[in-house]
Amino acid sequence: DNIFAVMKEKGGEVLLSGIDESVWEDYREYVQLHQQRMKTHNIKWRALLCEGDTDFLPGSAVKTRYRWIPESLFTQLLYYVYADRFALVLWGKPIRITIIRNKLVAESFRRQFEMNWKNGKVPK
Repeated sequence: DNIFAVMKEKGGEVLLSGIDESVWEDYREYVQLHQQRMKTHNIKWRALLCEGDTDFLPGSAVKTRYRWIPESLFTQLLYYVYADRFALVLWGKPIRITIIRNKLVAESFRRQFEMNWKNGKVPK
């Protein structure tokens, strides 16, 4: 919800790393609604997955939205980069999300994401 609140006026791009779409299984309905409102407000996204993971979000443009990175570089520690924010998601009960609002931190993780994206493989 913070991503939407921050980006709804200007749009932009959200970067996700360490994503495992299967963990969202209990939240599929919410994820679909969230994706629709993001699309409506011109908020795009790209995600890095572990090589071989084919559990893509239904209806997404796989070749432009996802890249596989080697298992040796993949971590289950999910993070988002958007606007001037870095959000770290810790799975568990309850889910814990830490958001750091800092341009330097966001830019550092954005660059790391882009390097992994550039070197990642297009899923088949």
